[in-house]
Amino acid sequence: MWLAFCFSAGQNANKSGNPVHSRSGFGSDCDARNLNHPSLPSLLATSHHPVMTERSFTCNLSPVVLPRVSPLKMVDTLSPEDRSHRMSLVRGTDTKPEMFVRKLVHGMGYRYRLHQHNLPGTPDLVFKSRKAVIFVHGCFWHRHEGCPQARIPKSRVDFWTKKLEGNRLRDEQKLSMLRTARWRVLIVWECELKNKEALAKKLRLFLDEERHNEMC
Repeated sequence: MWLAFCFSAGQNANKSGNPVHSRSGFGSDCDARNLNHPSLPSLLATSHHPVMTERSFTCNLSPVVLPRVSPLKMVDTLSPEDRSHRMSLVRGTDTKPEMFVRKLVHGMGYRYRLHQHNLPGTPDLVFKSRKAVIFVHGCFWHRHEGCPQARIPKSRVDFWTKKLEGNRLRDEQKLSMLRTARWRVLIVWECELKNKEALAKKLRLFLDEERHNEMC
């Protein structure tokens, strides 16, 4: 209660440590005797220092209700027009992933034909003597299951879901037709190109499988 009052009086203490009485009549040694000072009522009325009373610490607190925050929604960074234009630039053949696989397979000593339209699905690489075909699929367009690149765009969700799911179903149909015709099929996904060594091993095992079976 007397903290502000005693602090003011303490500022007037001399270097010897003895209290120097200020105009309030009190020194820095505010002890119990000061509380009985005869001029206390007038001092409280004329003091320039705030007096903290018990009432100063009481207040009415009302409960604070925080606004409800809705969860963040991911938005597409491209407008529908920009998204449509970008998708239209995607090539169906001779894509960068396909060219990468072609170069890798050719460097491994294998020879092949390209885009045989007489086969279901028009495979990207055809190895006629081995009765084998390879498809190079983009993870987005052909719905590579479990791949982060296969996510649906945030704009026109219904359109893209229907379109991409249609691609996946057609792929399954063409693959079934090829296997029925006794063609061996391998799908190389775009994300697999990141590990060239592992991809080369996968290609070699697939292309040499028929000869290995004949030797056995």
